[in-house]
Amino acid sequence: MYKIETHLHTPVISPCGRLTPEELVLGYKAAGYAAITVTDHYKTAAFRYARIDLDTPGSKLDAFLEGYRQVKAIGDREGIMVYYGAEIQFFENDNDYLLFGFSPELLADAKSVCAMGIAKFSDLARADGALLLQAHPFRKHCVPVAPHLIDGVEAVNRHDCHPNRNDLSIDFARRYGLLMTGGTDCHDPEDIGMGGIDADYLPKDSMELAKLLREGSFKILGNDTNYIL
Repeated sequence: MYKIETHLHTPVISPCGRLTPEELVLGYKAAGYAAITVTDHYKTAAFRYARIDLDTPGSKLDAFLEGYRQVKAIGDREGIMVYYGAEIQFFENDNDYLLFGFSPELLADAKSVCAMGIAKFSDLARADGALLLQAHPFRKHCVPVAPHLIDGVEAVNRHDCHPNRNDLSIDFARRYGLLMTGGTDCHDPEDIGMGGIDADYLPKDSMELAKLLREGSFKILGNDTNYIL
C-alpha cells in the first residue's frame, strides 16, 4: 500500500499555506508517504496574493502551477512522487472543488473559469476527462452542489480547525452514489500526515492519479483508523 496526500497548499500560490515546499516534502517523507498532491487555490484571492494578473492576455496556468513545480523539484530529489491538482472556487459562492487529471487548456483562462460557475465548468471538465470533486461540502459557508454536476466528494477532510462534518459528506456521497476521497487539506506543520489515502498502487503521474481515484483502489485515512469506503 502507498500513502498519498490528495489535498495540500503551498505558500507560493495559496495565502493560507504556511509550509515551504521543502518542509512539505520532507515532512511527508518522514511521515511515510509515497506521494503528495499540490492542490493550490485557484481563485481571485490566490491570484492576487501570487501577483497573477488576470486582466493581461495569455494563459495563467504556468504561473498557477509554480507551487507544484517547486514541490516537485524537491520531491524528485527526495524520492517522493508529486502530482498536480487544483482547488477551484467560482465567483458564484464559497464552495471549493478539487480537480484532478486535467489538461493544461482547461485552466488556462483563469478569469473566465472563475466567472463561469460550476454548472458550465462541470461540462468542460467532463469533456476534458478530468475528475471533479466537491471539497468539504458541509463546511461553514459551503453548500452541497447538485450531485449530477460532480464526480464525487472529499468525504473525509482532516483540516480539523474547521467543522467539516465528514459524517454528512459520507452520507451525501452514499445517497447519490458519488466517488469518495480523503485528504488532509494541509496548511500547517501539525497537519502533515493527518489524512489522505492508502492506495493499492502508486500512480506514475497526475493523470494516473485521477484514474486511481475513479477506480476507488484505496482506503481513506482518518484519525487512527481507515475509513474503508
